[in-house]
Amino acid sequence: MKRKIALSMGVASIAGASLIGFSPAAGATPAAPASQTAHSDSGDLAGGALWLYQNSHYKGGKKKITSKDANFKNNYFDNGKSLNDRVSSVKNRSSKAWRLYKNAGYHGPSTKILPDHQLFNLRSTSVGNDAASSVK
Repeated sequence: MKRKIALSMGVASIAGASLIGFSPAAGATPAAPASQTAHSDSGDLAGGALWLYQNSHYKGGKKKITSKDANFKNNYFDNGKSLNDRVSSVKNRSSKAWRLYKNAGYHGPSTKILPDHQLFNLRSTSVGNDAASSVK
């Protein structure tokens, strides 16, 4: 019986510590909130960007775009893979519309991505899947 009481008091102490505002041990670094992680693609529209993803459904490597780019040839996803002709999905986290082009130099078929919109697969767009080469 004494053991059950001791165990329940220990659990109560642990639960109480988390309710009171338990602090991590000295020198421990608390985890950053998800909104502050280095690879976050969220954010307010005014300070946002266009996010390009290597795979459909926003998977694989990703690349943050904040200004026009006439040629993806020398750009890479965060996993080191080439961006050119490999974009499969996009998220527009900015307050402006972006236009994604099939060819370098803003030529060929294009797809407009409105502010705060996303496309989980570019296959059904005029640019197509794994075909984008420039954006503005």
